[in-house]
Amino acid sequence: MKRRLSAFTLVELLVVIAIIGILVALLLPAVQSAREAGRRMQCSNNLKQIGIALHGYHDANKHMPGLALCGAGPEDYNPGMQTIWFNFRHLPPSLYLLPYLEEQAIADQFSWQWGGDDATPGHEGKGGMLNINIVNKQLPAFLCPSMPPAENPVYNCWSSYGWSRGNNDIHDSPQTGDIIWPGKSYGYAPSDGAFVTAVDLGYTSDMGTADKATHTANPSWWKDPKDYKLTFRNFTDGMSKTLAA
Repeated sequence: MKRRLSAFTLVELLVVIAIIGILVALLLPAVQSAREAGRRMQCSNNLKQIGIALHGYHDANKHMPGLALCGAGPEDYNPGMQTIWFNFRHLPPSLYLLPYLEEQAIADQFSWQWGGDDATPGHEGKGGMLNINIVNKQLPAFLCPSMPPAENPVYNCWSSYGWSRGNNDIHDSPQTGDIIWPGKSYGYAPSDGAFVTAVDLGYTSDMGTADKATHTANPSWWKDPKDYKLTFRNFTDGMSKTLAA
């Protein structure tokens, strides 16, 4: 008697492989959709945490973090420099929110009176590190998982989120209410965003020069930030109708 061996034929095997391929093709979009939904939820949660951090900062300091200390025009907030650590001239709002996003340790190491890219010996922060050694990193709170990596970023610490500067129109011929910087032939409307500069709130060049003469011990030589920062009271149309990040 011959023993009969049971096995798949080549046709049966191909049919099974085809069926598996069809099932995978049907399931893959559903899996990808579920993963993208998770990414979007994480992104929304990041923005929620940023909103909570803004409220925490305001409760502690009685004002919103500023966009820059002295800059006034649109060039002082270059979108191409949208990062966690750097602004065109000064420190962006994200830095001031670090303690309220469970990043107190990083905030303690940062030397606040110097720029984000400062590499000058003697300018070390509390942790004994120069700012340039701290800032070349990304933080999950400022990254949207759905966003592709930035192409040719100025710094590696790019952020997925921008800060609301609002409108800032430049006029060849200054108009009523424009900011006119000394020596410039043009004027520009003050920003109407959630984050503004000192000059947007009326801090003039002459005032800055006077403060510099009387506050030489302070490297930033500007007045107390609360004197030229927005508070929640300034958002007269309601916080729920205001875009921050």
